[in-house]
Amino acid sequence: MAPEVEQELARKLKWSTVEAVPGFPTSDFHTLKRMSESGELSIGVDYTAANQLAHSIFGSGYSLTIGLLQWTPFLVAIASIPMAFVLRSFWVIAGSPLALFAMFFANPMNPAKGFATLTGLTAVLAAVWFAAQGSVVLAFVPVAYALPFWVIRFVYFWNASKLRVAALQSETLLLFLLQNRSIYVRNQRTGATFWAPAELGGA
Repeated sequence: MAPEVEQELARKLKWSTVEAVPGFPTSDFHTLKRMSESGELSIGVDYTAANQLAHSIFGSGYSLTIGLLQWTPFLVAIASIPMAFVLRSFWVIAGSPLALFAMFFANPMNPAKGFATLTGLTAVLAAVWFAAQGSVVLAFVPVAYALPFWVIRFVYFWNASKLRVAALQSETLLLFLLQNRSIYVRNQRTGATFWAPAELGGA
C-alpha cells in the first residue's frame, strides 16, 4: 500500500490506535499481529468491501488486473453470440445469461453460497464430460457458466486475502476497515467475534 494512500486513510480515522477502539480484543496492534501469527486470533474481511476497496488501496496496476478479470462474465456473454453462429447452434446463446448469472452467484456473501459452489463444480464436470464425448456445443454452455463463476470467486478471495495481509501490516488500514465494519477479529479458541461498535463505525 502506497504511503500517500495510507495518509489519506489516516485523515478519515476516528481512532488513532486499536487501543482506542471500544472493546477491542487485544491491548495493541503488535499483540494482534503476534496472536494472529500464532493462530490464537484470525482476521476476517467482508468480501464485498474487499472488492470495492482493493481498487483504491493497492494501486493502478493491481486495479487494472482485477478490473480485467472482473470483465470475464461480460466478455463470455458477448462471445456467446458470435460463437452461436460459428458452432451453428443457438443453444450456445444460453451462455450469455449464464455468464451473467455466474457473476452474481460467485459472490461468497451469497446466502446460497453452498448451492452456488455446487453449481460451479457441476458446470466444470459437465463441460469436461461433454468435451470428452466430442460435443463442443454442449461443452460450451457449462463453460460459459463455470469460467466466469470461478474467475469472479477467485477475485473475491484474492482481494480479501490481500486486504487481510495488508491490514496486519498497517494499523491505519486495520482501523479504517474496523471503522467501516469491513473487518472482524475472531478468537479461535472461543469463537467470539469482534466487530467495531455499529454506532461508532462508518466513514
